[in-house]
Amino acid sequence: MQRLEKKVIDFIFQKKLILKNDKILLALSGGADSVFAFHFFLRNQKKLGIEFGAFHLNHMLRGNEADSDERFCKDLCEQNNIPFFCDRIDIKNLAKKSAKSFEEYAREIRYKLLEKISSESGYNKSVTAHIMDDNTETVMMNLFKGCGISAIGGIPSKRNNIVRPFLCLTKQEILNFLAKNGIVFRVDSSNINLKFERNFVRQELLPKIKEFINPSVNEAIFRTSGNVIEFYSLFIELIEQNYKKYINKSENTFEINLGLFTEQNNFIIGEVIKYLSTNGLSIEFNTKVLTLLTKLSKNIPGKSINLQDGWIALKERESIYLFKEKSENFEEIRVQIGKSVTFSNRTFESFILEDVNIKISNDKYFELISADNLDDIFILRKWKFGDKFIPLGMRGEKLISDFLTDIKIPSSKKSEVLVLLNRNKIVWVVGLRIHDHYKITKSTKRICKICLK
Repeated sequence: MQRLEKKVIDFIFQKKLILKNDKILLALSGGADSVFAFHFFLRNQKKLGIEFGAFHLNHMLRGNEADSDERFCKDLCEQNNIPFFCDRIDIKNLAKKSAKSFEEYAREIRYKLLEKISSESGYNKSVTAHIMDDNTETVMMNLFKGCGISAIGGIPSKRNNIVRPFLCLTKQEILNFLAKNGIVFRVDSSNINLKFERNFVRQELLPKIKEFINPSVNEAIFRTSGNVIEFYSLFIELIEQNYKKYINKSENTFEINLGLFTEQNNFIIGEVIKYLSTNGLSIEFNTKVLTLLTKLSKNIPGKSINLQDGWIALKERESIYLFKEKSENFEEIRVQIGKSVTFSNRTFESFILEDVNIKISNDKYFELISADNLDDIFILRKWKFGDKFIPLGMRGEKLISDFLTDIKIPSSKKSEVLVLLNRNKIVWVVGLRIHDHYKITKSTKRICKICLK
């Protein structure tokens, strides 16, 4: 066993990345790092007590060159009797339809496919051939973008079922090993394109840092990011406490109590908001998002902003709501006064009363309202963030969301509430309260009965 292989095995055992009888799927690009990873597993699979296969994704970006990469990976696996999986996806065109950068979108697709093939083919762990240089570049880019403390921890050696056993190696160590053992690999021509952020850091910044500041910058940052990860594991307990205190999640909506912005400093605010991504908020957190949400917290109720990937932030009286715009299954219903409409096993009806001496019902789905200023058409729909009305007995407008909170409607039930409109004005929060302008008074000339059965 060569020194470099022993270094990797020691790292694997230290971090408990791979166990006996694991079935591993290796992400194989054909480049130096993944080819080294391939030969490492080929030479040490008996010692580790594992089986492994390889997956290659053809991004369809570089024409014949990309096809040659695919053939190289396929031949490498077939020559060594290693299971090979491959997929082709036009990443460039798909990324254009997404709000994410090409690099981010491509990374997301790779991980999704790794997970899919692992699950379908019986592999319990996936391996990516990230190395120490990748960690350095990641930490530097995160620092430049002002990301949170966890981002300074760099690339984790393990996340769920994805392990990275080669983070302990530098690029130069790998290239020396491949040259010494006569192992060929592919070179991706796009790696010299400086329009990609990582390439700029790799080719322009790091060589200068190594030349003028620290030739061992990779090792230094790797040690620092390791310390940060250890610290963060303790720090995350504080974040979780604040998350429970200020964040409430119901279905696909996050409610951020404004106390987070008034009682905590920017650092804690940023980490708590970033922690939302571990609970289903699919946006990339950065200082821009933090700034937008902080400004929104000081704005008037009803103000909203667009974040990323269809997510909207809406300021209300005591909270900011984060939700994703989507088409509701319940479509708005138009119904003429004097007629009824049936939906979801319920019937809505309305008609003008001839006999004003009708007996008042205690049924909350039965109301009598003034029809003096009504058009002939009602619209029935689900309430939306930003909807307002003046509840019966009050003078000022109130957001529907605040009204539902005030009367203690459970979060899980809020999305089911319907509103009845006439002339684009909310007349009735169905089953809960009518608009004050539609109450019956001594001067009322026409009365309309509305009910939901």
